[in-house]
Amino acid sequence: MYATTRPVAEPWPSSGYGTLDRDRDGWLVAGEEYFRHLLNRPELVPVDDSCANERALHDRLLEQPSSPIGSEELDRIADRDSAENYRYFAAFRDLLRNAGTIEGAYIRLIDPNSQIEMPAYFAQLLAQLVVRGLLQTEPTPLAWRVAELFFRTQNVSVETGVLLADREFVDRRRGPRTETILGALIRDAAGAGAEPHGGIEVLGSRNESSYWARSEHHDLALDMTPKRNASVAFGKLCASWLYHFHRLSAQVESVAAIEGDWSWHIGLDAESSGILNALYKGHAVDDSTRGRLLGLFEMQLEPSHHVLATLRGRPIYLGLAMDDHHQLRLKPQNLLINLPLREVD
Repeated sequence: MYATTRPVAEPWPSSGYGTLDRDRDGWLVAGEEYFRHLLNRPELVPVDDSCANERALHDRLLEQPSSPIGSEELDRIADRDSAENYRYFAAFRDLLRNAGTIEGAYIRLIDPNSQIEMPAYFAQLLAQLVVRGLLQTEPTPLAWRVAELFFRTQNVSVETGVLLADREFVDRRRGPRTETILGALIRDAAGAGAEPHGGIEVLGSRNESSYWARSEHHDLALDMTPKRNASVAFGKLCASWLYHFHRLSAQVESVAAIEGDWSWHIGLDAESSGILNALYKGHAVDDSTRGRLLGLFEMQLEPSHHVLATLRGRPIYLGLAMDDHHQLRLKPQNLLINLPLREVD
């Protein structure tokens, strides 16, 4: 059993969620305090060898986060990487201000026809804030750990089920002789409280209460074996994500295989999109490629005039897959932009 104790510490404090407001529709609104939060991130805080021009710009923006940033001002910064970071800050700030909400900015950023060019990092920042809002009253640590998939790349082990561990954490822990995560994950998916031979704890009943204090460390692995608790939580989060953006009610359940009516599918990452497309078209897919599929989910949308008439009442299948480096890079935007929705006049 997983506990239902409310968090005793603020999860993901570095997200800046506490600086946001909500509009009348429940969407998140960023203001001056959120921009100050961004300015205090390591990417923008001056370091010992930062030049005077960079320090002056940073001080001015802390005082007035929405003030203009001129290109000539950035050209005077000695460190070109720092100058580029400020350019992205200005573009991201303007995107948030023009969109009006975090969700609106996310929609603009993921739009396939968008002319906005920003690293994926910024979409991940926004996705984290959205799921943070969706989980505001969620008491279960498992749901929060599952939500990390929406904005953090995972390393995958398929030796005993499907175990996921945060890529950045694994990279920090990986020793010179460890080539993959397979030898690093402990075998006890119930969550033993020990870390034998430098292994990684798996979130479970014996260590889940520690999640709140260590959420920023991203150091707990996750058992995402199909049909188990994390897969159930993932399905619920996908449904909440979909409803939040599109007001479409859905049920999303883990399934072992696609059986019967297969009319529509959505890959929740680039790998699963390619695999499911090939299978749907009847192309030959070797066992090694099939083995990269980590999970399948069946989504049932409640009847809505927004859904294409030919798809109403029919299942939509979702897929998760790792790449050939055993990494899972979820693209939660796929669930929003690849739905069988009719165009609204």
